[in-house]
Amino acid sequence: MYIYLTPSTLARAIIDETLRLWRANLEETAATPATTAHRVNESMVVWLEACFRANPPALVPSKEPLWTLAGFPLWLDPPNSPPRNNPPATS
Repeated sequence: MYIYLTPSTLARAIIDETLRLWRANLEETAATPATTAHRVNESMVVWLEACFRANPPALVPSKEPLWTLAGFPLWLDPPNSPPRNNPPATS
């Protein structure tokens, strides 16, 4: 699920400054990599780097499901579903 479907273009300088701030946050949480705060910071840096590389620079949809930031697995099964024989690969 994406927050929006059409990329919104932005000035590269704005994305660059935002990326600088999120990298500082990521550095502050580096000592606690298992925390939600660190996962959010790490995810934001990856996403902002993708936004920065876009041509033109834009807020592109993230490929990472939001629930992974809370520590849930990438693939979620519906309640009461039978066990999988071949679980999907994780990233």
